Parts: sequence; structure tokens; C-alpha cells
Amino acid sequence: MGYFIQSEEGELIEFYLSDELLSRKEEIFGRALKEFQIKSAFCKSFDDSAGRGMQR
Repeated sequence: MGYFIQSEEGELIEFYLSDELLSRKEEIFGRALKEFQIKSAFCKSFDDSAGRGMQR
């Protein structure tokens, strides 16, 4: 239903939640930050609503 990827240095690399959990996104994200002591993030964005997204 979701996952996140954290580097060995504690940096958040990726965070994903399925549509069923989007209503709880702030709660779940906050819990991941606290429990796994994430202090920074590598930021990439996908904006499907605008029809644009980062692709590799």
C-alpha cells in the first residue's frame, strides 16, 4: 500500500502511497520521518495532474 526508500546516510530518497492511503498522507509521512529519524530528502516531483512529470 506504500513504501519509502532511505539512504544509508538517513536521507529520504522516495516516498509512495497508494490512492487508498492518500487521506492519511500527512500522518504516515510524519510517522516515517520521526521513527526513522529522516533529516533531509532528495527531492523529485511527479505532477500528474498537470500532465507533467520527471522522467528518466
